[in-house]
Amino acid sequence: MLREELGVPARRALGAGRKDDKGDIEGVPDTAIQVTNRQDLSSAITEKLPELERQMLNAGATHGALFCRRRGGKWIVVLTPAMWYALMRESLSFEKHDQTLRSIANLDLPEIDELEQMHQPKLPLEEAE
Repeated sequence: MLREELGVPARRALGAGRKDDKGDIEGVPDTAIQVTNRQDLSSAITEKLPELERQMLNAGATHGALFCRRRGGKWIVVLTPAMWYALMRESLSFEKHDQTLRSIANLDLPEIDELEQMHQPKLPLEEAE
């Protein structure tokens, strides 16, 4: 699912549950991902969100996401407020950067030919014969 949606080399991580566990999925940059499939979503969230926060620390990741579903149900993604704020800060920063680039692209700049002419060396005029 993550490979198709994000175009990243996401795959199941080996060694889940270790003290230095960095998440259930690897290959998503700067992100720890915990995955759980349980009947009781409330207990899954209560148990797995603290695990995810430890995994983020272990991985040195800025972002984290808890993918949950009831057995046979649809996936949901759960974040703490801090995780959501980190995503929003990055998103808003990117949007501001993107708006700046768009503003620069819309400036009335000289065409390439004009720039080339402006920077051609001036040749001395040939003396009149």
